[in-house]
Amino acid sequence: MKKEALTTMGLRRRNRNKVMSILIKRVTATKNELQKETQFSYSTIGNILKDLLIGGYISKTKKAPSTGGRKPKIISLNYNKFLFLSIDLSIHNFHWAIHDLRGTIIFNHFYSYDYESSFKNNIMELIKEIGVLCRKNKIDTGKICSLGIATPGYYREENGHIFRSSYDELESVNIKEAFSKKLDIPILIVNDANVAAYNEIYSFNYLDSLCMIYLLITKEGVGSAITIRGEIFSGARGYAGETHIIPIEYKGKITTLGELLLPETDIKYLSSRLGMEIDDKTFFRLFEEKNPYAMEIYEKTVHALSSGLFQIFNLLNPSDIIISGFYNPYGDRMAADILKRIKAKLNPYQVEGLKISLSHFSEETILMGLGKKLINQWCSII
Repeated sequence: MKKEALTTMGLRRRNRNKVMSILIKRVTATKNELQKETQFSYSTIGNILKDLLIGGYISKTKKAPSTGGRKPKIISLNYNKFLFLSIDLSIHNFHWAIHDLRGTIIFNHFYSYDYESSFKNNIMELIKEIGVLCRKNKIDTGKICSLGIATPGYYREENGHIFRSSYDELESVNIKEAFSKKLDIPILIVNDANVAAYNEIYSFNYLDSLCMIYLLITKEGVGSAITIRGEIFSGARGYAGETHIIPIEYKGKITTLGELLLPETDIKYLSSRLGMEIDDKTFFRLFEEKNPYAMEIYEKTVHALSSGLFQIFNLLNPSDIIISGFYNPYGDRMAADILKRIKAKLNPYQVEGLKISLSHFSEETILMGLGKKLINQWCSII
C-alpha cells in the first residue's frame, strides 16, 4: 500500500514538473495549450494547475480571445516570486548571480578575492557581500529557493570535499558546510564543465542527443563533460568525463593529458625563455607574432586536446561533439583549430550523422547552466 502511494506521488510530481517546464519557457499559456503540449487529460491538467495555484507558483490573469464559447483564462508563471542563487568558484574572483524562475539573471557580480586572506575567509566574505548587495539592489533574499555552486573539480558527498581541483585551497575546505552554516537553503554542488554543458543542452536544443561530448576551454584551464539525452552523465562517483587521465602520445612519449597540459609549467617555460612575466594576453600576442616558444606551447595544447577528444570519441561513439572556446581570442582560436584536427582524424572513419560544432563560452555560461540546473531540480520536487 505504501509503495503504491509513493508511486502515485512520484507520478504527480513528474506531471507537475512537465507543466512547470512548459510555463518556464512560455511564461504564459492557456489550459488548452498546456493540455495539447503535455497530452495529459483535462482533469489531470486541472488538478496540476490547482496545486500550482495553491503553491503560489502560477496565477490566473486576463482572459484570452475566445475561439468559440467561453473565453479561456491565461495561466501566468509567478517568475518573480521564486529566486535562485548561483556561484561560480572556478575563478578566484568568484562570480555569482541571482536568477528568477525563468532562469534569467536579474543581478550578477564579481567578488574581489583578497589574496592576503585564506580561501575559507574569502568564502565568508562572499556570503556577506551577497547579503549586502541584495539589500542594496532591493532583492528579497527570502525568496531564494536554492543555491548552486560550480567548482573546478568534483564534489564528494560523503566527506563534503572537492577533489581533482586546480585550486589546492578549494580541496581543503568543506564547501557545503561553509555555505550551509550561513544559508538555510538546499545546496547543489556541481563541476563547472558539467553545468556549462548543461547550458548548451538547454540553450541550443541538444536535449535529444543520444550522447554528447563537450570540451570547454577557458582562461583557467580545460574541462569536459558527457551528456546522455539531456542529462549530465557523471558516472558512479561523479567524475565521468574527466579528460586529465587520458593517455596521450607526444614527441614519442606517452603521458596523460593532465600532465601534458599544466598551464603553470608552460608559463614558467615561456617566462624563463623570454626573461619576462607572461599572462594569457601576452601569450596570445606572442603567438600572433609567431614567437617560436609560444607557437610550440600552442601546438602542443591543440595536439593534446584533439588527440584526447578523439580517444573519447572512439569510446563513446557520440551523436554530437561541441568544442567551446572562451570569449578571448585565445580560447576561440584554439577551439577552431581543435575542430579542424578532429574532423581530419574522423574523416577516414566516414562517420555519418555525427555533428561537430563550435560554441562561444562567455563569463555567464557557467552561471546560466547552474541556474537552469537549479530550477529543473527544484521543479522536480515541488
